[in-house]
Amino acid sequence: MRYLKISACFLVMSIFISCDPGIRFQKIIENQSDYDVKVYIYRDTSQYYEVSYLADSFLIGNHSEMVLAERVGLGQYYKFSDCQLYVDSLKIMVLDNDSIIVNVDINKPVSWHFRRTKAMSNGGGECECRLMLSNIHFQQ
Repeated sequence: MRYLKISACFLVMSIFISCDPGIRFQKIIENQSDYDVKVYIYRDTSQYYEVSYLADSFLIGNHSEMVLAERVGLGQYYKFSDCQLYVDSLKIMVLDNDSIIVNVDINKPVSWHFRRTKAMSNGGGECECRLMLSNIHFQQ
């Protein structure tokens, strides 16, 4: 009987140890510019199930930031380090001013900066892909 209890204890411990770690991923635009911008999310397909965008469009005021997408669940941070879009495309425009052009391609993963904000064991924790906008990214 004692052997059975010890075996059951080891079985339960091995199940918990072998579980994937928890992860929280966010896709954030930080607008440090003097312009208010609007971001549109285009998702023409249903193949992007990993990360959920919180709305179809976002108004991001000047000198503020907005979380566009988030995923909380099991996984490891390196899975998000390439800063994929997880939608078909994004479009960014200056609010109420068609003559100002945003000269950063937010559809290219290289425009986004990956950062691990909280490390946990087994590759879990919190991470983000952040796009930072400043006045140099806008031209008339």
